[in-house]
Amino acid sequence: MSQITPFRPACKPSLAKPSVALPLAALLLGSALGLGAGPWETARAAEVSEGNGAVYAPLTIDAPVSLNRAIDLDGPYLTLGDLFTGVADKASVPVARAPRPGRSAILDADWLDRTARAYEIPWRPHSGLEQAVVTRPGSTVPAERIQEALRVMLNGLGASPDTEIQVTSTQTPLTVPLGASPSIRTLEEQFDPSSGRFSAVLEAPAGEADAERVRISGRLYETREIPVLSRRVGRDEIIGPRDVSFLRERLDRLPPDAITDAADLVGMAPRVAVRDGQPLRRADVVRPTLLKKGALVTMELRMPGIAVSAQGRALDSGAEGDTVRVINTASNQTILATVSGGNRVIVQAPGGLPRQTASR
Repeated sequence: MSQITPFRPACKPSLAKPSVALPLAALLLGSALGLGAGPWETARAAEVSEGNGAVYAPLTIDAPVSLNRAIDLDGPYLTLGDLFTGVADKASVPVARAPRPGRSAILDADWLDRTARAYEIPWRPHSGLEQAVVTRPGSTVPAERIQEALRVMLNGLGASPDTEIQVTSTQTPLTVPLGASPSIRTLEEQFDPSSGRFSAVLEAPAGEADAERVRISGRLYETREIPVLSRRVGRDEIIGPRDVSFLRERLDRLPPDAITDAADLVGMAPRVAVRDGQPLRRADVVRPTLLKKGALVTMELRMPGIAVSAQGRALDSGAEGDTVRVINTASNQTILATVSGGNRVIVQAPGGLPRQTASR
């Protein structure tokens, strides 16, 4: 609950100062009825003259005065008319500042009694449990608007736009009156590029006399775009260009061996089924198996001026570029060849070295 800040009747430069004494009959009547119940006769206050020469007309109260126990405010001040019914010409006199938008305040019996006496309102609390609840409706400024304001501020202070803003502390939610613009102004801006830490005071609505101000602090984190799967890809399924999308991720959250280049992902196959939208490690993918052990293959020998092909059977499984053993079905001779595609191998020329030996 918020606190209500009262105006002191003795120092209200722009408000009519109430009379410090009512006619004796009115005081006696007030003492007799005490609680404000029952009909009231006309009570006229004496004319009051301020130091600036302003003269205020006598107050006339013709109706019974009662307390409003649940009060909704749409302005920055609480008036006598908000507190009480039947206060006639004094209804527009402000007596305290309203709570902040979106908050409430409880006015206890003592506060209400002192206020009624100070402004010569013929009402007294029934008991010490008498109270009024004052609420000022408001709307919370969306987090997106706060992020936008912080981004503009930090970019102006030299921060990289390829960063993520993380708010680490704030005093209270930033609220504005209902219907008011959620515009934000930043004040007392501070940013340390070496640590990425920042702080500022946010004001909303921006530039308004009744604007709310809250202090906020946080930190910037470097980010980069990384390739991720755009769909769930099963084991041994080859990843194509259309299976890849990009996600901006914080660098401090990426594993050391994270795949950061799409070229390292396209053409590969997951070791196990992988969910979409997740950063991938190099150990999560392998080159797809293009040749399976026991499969019939076409063997090709390529040399300058020579192109020979024959049929064989794979003795090993392998991915593209792997060196596998192949047996020539015609000569029954075992040779080494390099996997070049689906069930196709290239017989290595004399003196050639295998790039990688496939698993047996």
